[in-house]
Amino acid sequence: MAATLETNGDVSVLRGANVTVHSYMAPAEGDLVCSDIIETSGRLIIVDAQLLLPYAKRVRAYAEGLGKPIDRVLLTHAHPDHFSGLEVFADLPIHAGPGASYALANFGKGIMDFKRQTLGPRVAEYASSLPMPTAQVQPGSETVDGVELVFTLLPDTEQNEMLTIEIPAEDIVIASDLVYNGVHPVVGDKNARRVRMFDGWVSALGQLQARNPTWIVPGHGAPCDASVVPGVIEYIQAARQLFESGVSEEDFRAGMVERYPALQGPDLIDYSLVFLYHSDW
Repeated sequence: MAATLETNGDVSVLRGANVTVHSYMAPAEGDLVCSDIIETSGRLIIVDAQLLLPYAKRVRAYAEGLGKPIDRVLLTHAHPDHFSGLEVFADLPIHAGPGASYALANFGKGIMDFKRQTLGPRVAEYASSLPMPTAQVQPGSETVDGVELVFTLLPDTEQNEMLTIEIPAEDIVIASDLVYNGVHPVVGDKNARRVRMFDGWVSALGQLQARNPTWIVPGHGAPCDASVVPGVIEYIQAARQLFESGVSEEDFRAGMVERYPALQGPDLIDYSLVFLYHSDW
């Protein structure tokens, strides 16, 4: 029997036979970013650490309220809305893929310093330190308390390296920012070859759609199924077409808001503007 979805305020709970996935979504002030908790019979694994400290602390408190030891924190990728809250988890093992580990070690402080300048009044809720990953995640399968977890490191999607976690027994894919549900995706980041990753992202989404999991846990938005994937693909393609038409950043922002009025998080478009118009690394 597939996992069932429960909604408890800002936490969505996918409850399966031997594993439960709790997905906390921050409010708009925290960029609607999700942190997930994989709960097995004997332990907890936290996935991603939030943008702002109050919401990272909310995740930590929720996890501790489950009454099981926290085994580790998994970082899915090296965007600051997912790693800036790691300060709250500094006493725990932090695992990340090789690409994310490299990015944090070499650019993490600079990314945080830049991000701090963009937060306005929210800067008071931003971390002052960045713990480094203590272990690298490798692709493959791991069994935790009888539950198989399959780790995949996807290149060239929303970010240069994206960790996804599949739970085959419940047909759940924790997709992080490979998928956005009802929230403006952040587009335009470049890979290590300095190429914008539109094509790779669309390709990976097509593969996920063909896989058609029962549940997808996105990086922004509530758990969903594969029916949301065509909309994410369409958004990426529309953003690319608008940007490559040569419009100004003001017209890009206005155009995406006009085209997608129902999506939450229009301020996330400003992050796309940074990647598209101000990133020349």
